[in-house]
Amino acid sequence: MFGFMRTVILTISVCTLGIAWLFTAQKPLLEKIFSSPTSSVYVQELSKTETARPQETLATTTPEIKTTKTEQEPQDILGTPPEKLKTAQEERPVTKEPLVSTIDTPTRLSSQMLYALASERVVNLFCELPNNEIAIATGVIIHPRGYILTNAHVAEAEQSHTCLIRRGSPAQNFAIAERVFLPLDFSSKIHTRENLAQDVAIWKITSTIEKNIIGTLPFFSISPDNLPVDGAALATFSYPAELLGSHAVVSALYLSFSETQIVSHDAYFIESTQGLGSQKGSSGGILLDPFTGELAGLIFAINNSKTEYISDRTLFSLTPFAIHETIRAITGKELNVYLDENP
Repeated sequence: MFGFMRTVILTISVCTLGIAWLFTAQKPLLEKIFSSPTSSVYVQELSKTETARPQETLATTTPEIKTTKTEQEPQDILGTPPEKLKTAQEERPVTKEPLVSTIDTPTRLSSQMLYALASERVVNLFCELPNNEIAIATGVIIHPRGYILTNAHVAEAEQSHTCLIRRGSPAQNFAIAERVFLPLDFSSKIHTRENLAQDVAIWKITSTIEKNIIGTLPFFSISPDNLPVDGAALATFSYPAELLGSHAVVSALYLSFSETQIVSHDAYFIESTQGLGSQKGSSGGILLDPFTGELAGLIFAINNSKTEYISDRTLFSLTPFAIHETIRAITGKELNVYLDENP
């Protein structure tokens, strides 16, 4: 009898301790404290023997480059993630967020089809910077006449106005582009939500290196109604270069294809888990809806301040709505109208 009572008492005690531990272990869904955000732009130094402008030397060959540490360069604070996601309307006036479509989810596209879509539209940028350096980033063609969308922090107003464009796997010299749109008040040193939400730049292809280009270019449209959903899986495409040496960046840089899952979002920002794509060089990479093949976000930052492995990093992207809002706020026009009216 006493043995049975002791067993009952012990069981109740263990259950009580288990419940107490469960409640103690709960944490808020989102913790937005980033002690040392890092850039997703990969910066390298040009060889002293290569100092000519991209138009003069990059049409047939890519400069020989060597990796250099840039501990106090501006690029160290580029690609800064927002502190929190659920308060976009508190810091920046927002038009009413479009309603999520209730159309039935289509069949998921095959990996081969997704990669084929991205490989013609996602490009690699080599942008010449001051002090004989270059920035390596990713961009995406968004108009048949060769307009390319990437991040403003890739090359700001006082930096490069011309970039070498490469595409394919491995990336091959493709074209020369000039910057045609950059928010004048954007600064990589300002970490407010309003500034981060306009981390958008547009470049225009002015001449092509690839000789077999005929007619218009394949491109991704950007719909502001394409809204993210927490928990949804998206495909990512970018040209990450962080783990590569100089020779590999020049001659063996491949388009990376991986998958990310949305952790949280608001009208302007998407936070998602990531793996291979969470590297420097992925700025301007894209999120792609694997069911519709539509562009779902523009990568602009990673956070690895508390992680040991790349697979543990968090990825931050701008929503299509944020991209459209930035263009509209500065030009007074919708993105497609603005691009169509430019020469």
